Amino acid sequence: MVLTAIEIIALVFISLGLLKVLVILVDPKIWFEKVAKPIYQRPKTLIVVSFVLALFVLYYLIQTLTIVQILAAMVFTALLMAMAFGAYSKEVLSLAQKMLKDKKIVKRNWLILLLWIALFVWAIKEIFF
Repeated sequence: MVLTAIEIIALVFISLGLLKVLVILVDPKIWFEKVAKPIYQRPKTLIVVSFVLALFVLYYLIQTLTIVQILAAMVFTALLMAMAFGAYSKEVLSLAQKMLKDKKIVKRNWLILLLWIALFVWAIKEIFF
């Protein structure tokens, strides 16, 4: 059986997701100490690696799906994440308020803002033109 690039990406995601769930069920502190903490202690590395991986995944998704289909799937993902964040609404609101006080919020997030705008423009172009 030969797997497509998208199937390989999905299997990597499934494997890492199941591993995360298993570790969290055993001891959530292990996930925090061994994975989350080391990753978030290097924010620039996290941003660069995530950006490169996102472009890699987008490249393979575009081979099979349209940008509109990809964005629709992202809506589904965002709703699942909203469910998870709902359990921590006070903490999420506190973080949001802290972020809004940051005078450099746009400067810190310029890359992701540009990416979102590009994705939205691309999808609007595909839908209407």
